[in-house]
Amino acid sequence: MRYARSMRRTLGLLAFVVLLTTNCSTKPTVEEGTPTPSVESSEKDFISGVGTILFQDLEGGFYGLVADDGATYDPLNLDETFKQDSLRVRFQARRRTNVMTTRMWGQPVEILEMARLDNQ
Repeated sequence: MRYARSMRRTLGLLAFVVLLTTNCSTKPTVEEGTPTPSVESSEKDFISGVGTILFQDLEGGFYGLVADDGATYDPLNLDETFKQDSLRVRFQARRRTNVMTTRMWGQPVEILEMARLDNQ
């Protein structure tokens, strides 16, 4: 009888530990610019607008996108031709909610289309 009670207690504790560890998960970090598996996107994940590319002197420096409505975006795949401080652009992008960056500045986005706005 004593053995059965001890065994039930041990099995209960073991089951609790297994449940606790299997429900814990960590979100993997992704290097900037590294492709990640595609995920389904909804309309709210797509952004378009006009903004300015600005050099941010944080975390070693990077180029961020500030939209005219004040929203800040961290473009993960910004082409070298657009890496110019104060460059005005028209853009289409997709929010990347499955990506973490070390910059902690702006919403990470994948640039789908970008065009320079001349004399504006």
